[in-house]
Amino acid sequence: MGSRTYWELKQNNKSLFLYSHFGGESKHCDTRHALSMALPRLEQDDTAYALRIVVCHLIGNYWADTTGYGLSLEDEFEEQYEPCSIDLDNKTIIYGASTLSIAQFVAVA
Repeated sequence: MGSRTYWELKQNNKSLFLYSHFGGESKHCDTRHALSMALPRLEQDDTAYALRIVVCHLIGNYWADTTGYGLSLEDEFEEQYEPCSIDLDNKTIIYGASTLSIAQFVAVA
């Protein structure tokens, strides 16, 4: 079954899509944590490092698994939860119907 979801991560007018087969229920919390870890690099305008940090924290300890997560340069994944688009250059996030700065999103309890 799963709880399918994905994130769109934008950098330099390009998108990387990260799919999680079981991450939908914890998506909001996981997104906030990953962005909080990347925020110091974003504040330095180091989007390459910030992108890597976000992806690493969203995947967590599942890097060696052959299932559960996928990466694509195309929007090809099924979404069962709130859409999420993270623009690292503009430091904004669209989560569901809300658009916030990444700093605001991280600060919201």
